[in-house]
Amino acid sequence: MVPFLVGAIMGLGQGVVVSLLLILITSPFGSGLGFHVPSLEAVLLLSFTIPIIEESLFRSWILIALRKSTVLRVKGMIRSEALFLLLVVLVQGVIFGALHLMRSLDAITFFATASGGIIYGLLVWRFRSLVPGFSAHAFYNLALLILL
Repeated sequence: MVPFLVGAIMGLGQGVVVSLLLILITSPFGSGLGFHVPSLEAVLLLSFTIPIIEESLFRSWILIALRKSTVLRVKGMIRSEALFLLLVVLVQGVIFGALHLMRSLDAITFFATASGGIIYGLLVWRFRSLVPGFSAHAFYNLALLILL
């Protein structure tokens, strides 16, 4: 239960911050923030289905593959396991952000999704479970649905 709640709080916080930053950048006089009631289909797709698929792919398959990769282990350079795992989390987060550029080619999208990928990866690493990454991702998407 604790990993789910930690992820949910992190995701909501990230969603609110990203929403406010997007509004400040795109409409500096504050006309873009609102409260919207999304459709059930949008909530199910964006806050349930997509986070399950993306978390399973990125935080499970890619994170594990990168962790087992000998290519990322620079010979003699990274001796600390914690530093190596941090590098793996950063790389998978950047890949996560880069793949979201297919939807929108802008720096805001990249930094928002890459930072999300890094946060979700750190949560998964810390709790040794996909649950906090999934809940953070789901609540982040839900916050964006409601606020933007």
